[in-house]
Amino acid sequence: MCRHCSHFVTYPVFHGLPPTYVYKYRESGGRFGDLLAGLALYNLGRASAEHWQYTHYYPVRSDEKCSMQVIDRKHFEETKLPCFVMSSFVARSPESFFPDSNALDITSPQIDIKPYLQHNGSSLKITREQECVLWHNTTLNKERNIIPCALLKEYSETMKPSGIPVYVWLPSTLALVTTIYVFCYCLCKRKIRKEQDPVNTGTIIGYCSTQY
Repeated sequence: MCRHCSHFVTYPVFHGLPPTYVYKYRESGGRFGDLLAGLALYNLGRASAEHWQYTHYYPVRSDEKCSMQVIDRKHFEETKLPCFVMSSFVARSPESFFPDSNALDITSPQIDIKPYLQHNGSSLKITREQECVLWHNTTLNKERNIIPCALLKEYSETMKPSGIPVYVWLPSTLALVTTIYVFCYCLCKRKIRKEQDPVNTGTIIGYCSTQY
């Protein structure tokens, strides 16, 4: 997925059920829905690969604004997004990792992203040439990060329509199917063995006839 790399690059995976805002993006039907769902999953994976007890809390700032630009040689589009969705890309001071009661837990199912959902036409067609540029702007600073849009699309496509990533539901489904198969196999084998056994297993005592 890394266009400029000569070897395979591994990317972090978020283990567990994703928060509701991930599949709200995925099922929003918006133009950037797939990319934002992919970014949210990628961000959760990056955060969980670091010091998770700190990185899944994000100190929201009143003066910050975040956006994502989709760029290639002939195309440019931009959309706003809540900064916590790209929290692992935001530079943070050591003090920001201290416990803060006002920090946002990026895994919370209570997060509301309705103000950011856009129902603006068909989903954007993603190509390998496009770059997704993440901007984090504050009053005194601007940060930029560049990600291949195709990578975010890949993250998004690991999800079922219900929002559960393939790497979460597939192993569970296979384990369940295997368990059912083994149970049915053992049950059928026991039944066949039982039917093959004779009905009367005791010794049959016959009558002896005496000839005169």
